[in-house]
Amino acid sequence: MKKFSIALLISLLVILLCVASFSNAAEKQPIVITIAHVSPPTVPYTFGAEKFGEYLNLLLDREIKVEVYPGGELAADEGEALEMVQDNLLDVSWSSTGNLAGFLPEIQFTDLPYMFEDIEHLNKVVNGEVGREILNLIEEKTGVKALAYHEDAWRVITSRKKIDSFEDMKGLKIRAMMAPIFVDMYKAMNADPTPIPWSELYTSLELGVVDAQDNGIVHSEPAGFFEVQDYVAMLHHYWSAGVVLMSQGCWNKFTDEEKPLVRKAAILAGEIQRRLAWEKEKAQIKDIEAKYGVVFTYPERGPFEESVKGMYEKWFKEFPVFEEWYQKVQLLK
Repeated sequence: MKKFSIALLISLLVILLCVASFSNAAEKQPIVITIAHVSPPTVPYTFGAEKFGEYLNLLLDREIKVEVYPGGELAADEGEALEMVQDNLLDVSWSSTGNLAGFLPEIQFTDLPYMFEDIEHLNKVVNGEVGREILNLIEEKTGVKALAYHEDAWRVITSRKKIDSFEDMKGLKIRAMMAPIFVDMYKAMNADPTPIPWSELYTSLELGVVDAQDNGIVHSEPAGFFEVQDYVAMLHHYWSAGVVLMSQGCWNKFTDEEKPLVRKAAILAGEIQRRLAWEKEKAQIKDIEAKYGVVFTYPERGPFEESVKGMYEKWFKEFPVFEEWYQKVQLLK
């Protein structure tokens, strides 16, 4: 009887070990992640997505295969991409703060002009308390996981006329994202912000419907803007962010132990992506000057900063949390 009991016990232990082994194997199966964004393949989003995949494979004890689809291959625009993530039809999308403002007006906080001093200051903010609070709000409003901030671009202005100083902004008909914060910013700078769909922007610049547009250099070149714009004002007047959004279905493929590492992978990818974008912009300037004959100007920053102070007061009044966040941002300089 004892021998039978021992034999039965050993058999049960073997079965339990096999079950545990199979269960662990199931948990550690390779994961395929589809990532989509609507910008050209050459922009920082693509590099950030690839780095995200690299860090996932470094940090997690399993194989992660990342498939990146740029240029609207899987979704025509960011709104559609977000809906696909919400419906678990897409694993990850990169979404601009401008697109997410419709769900969460507070996300426009990072678009406030002249708030960040440099990349180091920026990293402290978006990877710290303020950045996490905003990402948490995105998750509450959209139902998807907001993992980290990534780079869209530090904004400059391309134009038909030369912008050497703040005075040259007066009456400038500029196409900008039509979120209220950008309208307020350009009105404060005495410009005339004008709504033009992205798909119509090149033709509008070519025909003179608008004089200028704001964007990053890295986005402006593939869009062909330097073929119809003669000048670039290197204002870097605000930082445009993208947020890494993951579907709940994809998030749930990871164990509780892995999930913090997934966030960490997105954060690390964002840091290196921001550095690369900054360095790439500097390298592009000389190439663009030589290729297109575009003239780059560097207007004095002070009058631009002074012009938007009243705008800050308006937005602090509308969103009291902005003032609280702003004070925390100042402490990180």
